[in-house]
Amino acid sequence: MKREMIYKSDQPMSVPYSKLDDPDCLKMVNQCLDNDEPVLVTLFRESVNNELETLDELPMMLKMQLNATYDVSKKLPGRKCRILDWPRKYRSGHDIQRSSHPYIDYRCRLAVMVANEVIEKEEDELFNKTLFSAIHDDTLRQSSKKWVILGDETGGLEKLRDGPKGQATKNRDAMCWIAIPPGTKLPALDPDFHCTGEGALQFYKEAIQNLAEHDSILYFTFQYDEGRINQKNKNKQVKDPHLAVWSDTLPLVLEAVSNRITTNVDVDVFVEQVGPLESGRDMLTPIIQQLSNALSPMREKWTKLRFDEMWVVSKGEHPWIGYPDALGAMLYHRFTGKLVGKNKQRNSDIFEAITKSPYRQKSLNVDVQNLLKNSGKPLIFLKSLSDISPQDLRDYVDVFFSQAIRECLSKLNEGDWQRLLSHMMETSRTKQGQSATELIHRNTDINATLERFKSDSTKFDFALAMLGTSNHVGAKNQAELCKEIAQELIAGGFKPRLERMMKLKNLLIGKSDNYFDFAHIEEYDLSGEKGEEEMRFLGAQAQSRALEGTQNNFIEAQEIERYLLENTSHEDDILRRMILHAELLMDSGDFIGAHQYLTSEVESQLSVSSEERMKKEAYYMASLVKSCALSGQPSSSLEIMKNFIPGLLNSHHPSQRIAYWTLRWTHALNSGFENLSKICFKKITSLTKEPLFTHDAPGVILACELLDLQSKGFDIDGKKFFNAVKKNSQETTQAWLELHPPNEEDWLAPLNFNYR
Repeated sequence: MKREMIYKSDQPMSVPYSKLDDPDCLKMVNQCLDNDEPVLVTLFRESVNNELETLDELPMMLKMQLNATYDVSKKLPGRKCRILDWPRKYRSGHDIQRSSHPYIDYRCRLAVMVANEVIEKEEDELFNKTLFSAIHDDTLRQSSKKWVILGDETGGLEKLRDGPKGQATKNRDAMCWIAIPPGTKLPALDPDFHCTGEGALQFYKEAIQNLAEHDSILYFTFQYDEGRINQKNKNKQVKDPHLAVWSDTLPLVLEAVSNRITTNVDVDVFVEQVGPLESGRDMLTPIIQQLSNALSPMREKWTKLRFDEMWVVSKGEHPWIGYPDALGAMLYHRFTGKLVGKNKQRNSDIFEAITKSPYRQKSLNVDVQNLLKNSGKPLIFLKSLSDISPQDLRDYVDVFFSQAIRECLSKLNEGDWQRLLSHMMETSRTKQGQSATELIHRNTDINATLERFKSDSTKFDFALAMLGTSNHVGAKNQAELCKEIAQELIAGGFKPRLERMMKLKNLLIGKSDNYFDFAHIEEYDLSGEKGEEEMRFLGAQAQSRALEGTQNNFIEAQEIERYLLENTSHEDDILRRMILHAELLMDSGDFIGAHQYLTSEVESQLSVSSEERMKKEAYYMASLVKSCALSGQPSSSLEIMKNFIPGLLNSHHPSQRIAYWTLRWTHALNSGFENLSKICFKKITSLTKEPLFTHDAPGVILACELLDLQSKGFDIDGKKFFNAVKKNSQETTQAWLELHPPNEEDWLAPLNFNYR
């Protein structure tokens, strides 16, 4: 694919230098000049050796330019020729000569203006546009077989400069990336493309119309959540927040791209210049090179990535650099209310396709970066997942590293698995450990992994680990499979240790609770010292009794929970016990007492601030919002909590409870919080499409909530979904629903305790 002539009605013709050797092309150029239309002859970097014959002692660019200019004048005799002195050079903040448009300067070695008359300086601007067009055209040509990644920020990243408390204004800071796969024929945007000011709406419509034609384009946004750059650093570049945001988020985009390639491919990266981060090649190269050096030897996918062009470009230098700007406008709904018809639908479709992540500086800069660099060391990588906070696992690891987890799991031998299972057992009491195990479970092929084990002990421990997580996430089929594996091993003669048998018993209790099967409820003993599995057995018995809901079982559940709270010392376990105590209070009708307990008592017992708890503890938030809704807390309380609720909504339990009780609360307040209500309603209705919520306990919880919301005027067909859930569920769940059907007096009738 060679460069071609470009002829636009409002610009001089652009002619590649080599085309002057083609008689037909030379004839067209002369015809254009004869019509008093000027021409721009361009010589681009990669063509220098092929298109220009020079003397051996002509290595200097100036001599080359003079030689080429002379050659142009010979081929176009009688015309006036002058070198286009653009892009301009200027003295930069680093006291060096820099180009105003270094990418264009780098690509174009020479541009000669040709006309019948002398071209005056004031006419140069027209030729500048022609050169822009020629560069854009050639960049698109070269991008046809590459992944092209483009980035731009929206907002001024003031919060990263001043810290979270430095700005009272609404947060509009985010980093936006677009990754365009090879073969995507995406049109170039105008060099003056912008999404603010006059003409912005029309530019935006053009961008989303172009993007909507290509389903394979990837979109990523990282909206500021927390972090601050040290402004005392004397280095302007180091203390500029944009460089931090680029280096913290680009690796995740590259990881996402690496997961989509199968053969060697070139990758270009372009980011728009901002502030003191001058355009050029120096900024991005170290970021990418360091990452590539760490991963290429160990990750097959990363070995296939061959980084080519890595540029910080001036505005409009790359033909696609305006698209991330449009993405930023979309993220903050700048034009949503002004779009109709197809444009409105395009906007909605692209918005839904965006991978939206928060920007948490420490998480990305330290934990996530280290995790990525260790992704080529399978056991180290998998064990280190339990060092990552549940929020980071949810927002970054689950989103960007699922393929890496599967790759690492596939490379473990039996000894590695034994070490990993021991590590999972050791960390199982912490939320981080539980969340990491859940992530490993979600990416594990149970049958395929089992075939690689020779030891029955390894098989049994593996089955228990997967069974525990299956119960937690409501994975019915996996839970049944793991139960069968464990029981078949025992039936075949394997004799687990006593505590491992107790562990299996406890896990089977949890599995039965998911099916509203409480036949396993049995006597308990609170005397004497208890081991860890015995304490878990008591917790399981309390849970089952509270869920079953008879008066006697309720009293016994309270007794067990009091005992467990008195004999618990780990803060995560204490919080869990206190949450369950509050749920028991609400089951007894003491809504105000439950709310006071979840605020005052929890605050006095634990070291974590209430803000951190509301931000990170989904189970706590579910109970807290429920207590607020049922005790009639005022809007001022929701005003404090409203910014924490959306961040806890995902595709897992207890998201449906958080969304539901928030909607119940806002409905009772009957004023304000429309945006929060919209977010919660969108989330709770979207969960009907998640497999977890289509059967048994998670599904019944969601179905009853939707029935209740429908009765309060929300636009949802709760009955249809309830019937589907009931049909998909186990016989014991169906029997429970027959005994305790949802009804007009209580649409949540099948639900007790922390299912309600």
